[in-house]
This record gives sequence, structure tokens and C-alpha cells, in this order.
Amino acid sequence: MKKIILMLFSFIALITIFSTASVTAKPPLKKSSKKIIVIDPGHQQYANTDIEPIGPGAIKTKYKVTDGTHSPYTNKKESILTLEASKMLGNTLKKRGYKVIYTRTKQNVNISNRERANIANKSNADLFLRIHADGSINKKEKGFSILTTSSKNPYISKSVNKASLVISNEIIQKIEKNKKVKDIKGIIYRDDLSGANWSKVPGVLLELGYMTNKEEDKKLADPLYLKSLTKSIADGVDQYMKKK
Repeated sequence: MKKIILMLFSFIALITIFSTASVTAKPPLKKSSKKIIVIDPGHQQYANTDIEPIGPGAIKTKYKVTDGTHSPYTNKKESILTLEASKMLGNTLKKRGYKVIYTRTKQNVNISNRERANIANKSNADLFLRIHADGSINKKEKGFSILTTSSKNPYISKSVNKASLVISNEIIQKIEKNKKVKDIKGIIYRDDLSGANWSKVPGVLLELGYMTNKEEDKKLADPLYLKSLTKSIADGVDQYMKKK
């Protein structure tokens, strides 16, 4: 009889423990409602000339990452300019309520273009913005442009391609309204960019201007101009997000 009573008390105790646990258990954390934007400051201090496929299943390869162009007037490297512009853009987007993730925050890194795209993929980003500047042997060449994938791109999904074109148009429209930006090349279709081809989320590559053009390089070296330019980019992002 005593054994039966002891077993009964043990059973009641177990029920009490489980009941208390179910009452006091914390509810699961809610997923953040913030839109995620991954910003990739193009290039890095030193190039990595090892090769990688330009996209999933591609035979064609490219250097993992180059060190970019530079200004012949100040000798400033593209990788430094892109980092400055990316941080400006990121700060603006954070103030507007976005969650911003950078692929790099310093110069001395070794991150291939494929790895940069994978950062956006693993973050489940709503948008992947790649910040670059142009260079040319023709010192007269200048202009802001956006590089995006064409509808014939074999490496990305149709939905990513379509969304990438939408964000391209939204940013270009905002840049065109910026009176400080005098030269705009517009949208250029490229299917050979590793960073775009490995991305599973919508994204674009922004060429802020030509560092090899004296007039444009002077502008890009001006923090006020860069702030105005990145604000217009952020305005384009806002417009895109409203349509999602």
C-alpha cells in the first residue's frame, strides 16, 4: 500500500513540474520585421588572383577579387572610396529603419566575389548593393551607372533578375532628380559579374562615377557630394521597398 501511495505522489509531482514548465516557458522570439540590406564595398586592399567560376556550373572563371581602379590625381584607391561610400549609405539606411550588413568594414580582407554574394544569401537579404567606381584609359569618360543582369542570364532565377531590374530603375530615377549628378550613363546589362551570378537575392552593382575623370574624381572625393549621391541611392531603395 505504501508503495502505491509513493508512486501516486511521484506521479502528481511530475504533473506539477510539467504544468509549471508549460506556464513559465518563454514564447519564441519573433523574427525581426526590419528589411535586410547587404552592402558590399567593392574590391579590397590587395587582389586575390586565384580564380573562381563566374556562376553556378560555369566553365568561365575570373579572379576571385581585384584591388580595383584608382585616381591618377590623388592616387586614392577605389577600395577606399567604396568603403567610405558604403558606410555613408549604410548609416542613412539604418536611420530609415533597415538592418544593414556589410561584407567588409576594413581594407585588409580577403573575400572573393562569390563569398560576398554568399553573405547576402546566408543573411536572407532583401537587397544586395555592390558599391564600385569606374576607371578608363579615356580620361574624358564619366558618368554614374548601374550594372544589372539581363533576362538571358543563365545563373540566376527569373524572379531575382526581374527584381534587380526594378531596383535599378528606382535608383536611376532618383539619381536623375539629383541636380548635383551631371552625368548618368543609366542601366548597363552584364552577365559576367560573379557577385551577381552567385547571388540568390535581388541586387545591383552601382558605379558611382569615374575616378579617372578629373572632374568626377574631384566630386567623389567631396564628402558632401558623396552624401548627396548615397542619399539618392537610399531614396531609390525606399521606393523599391514600398513596391515589395
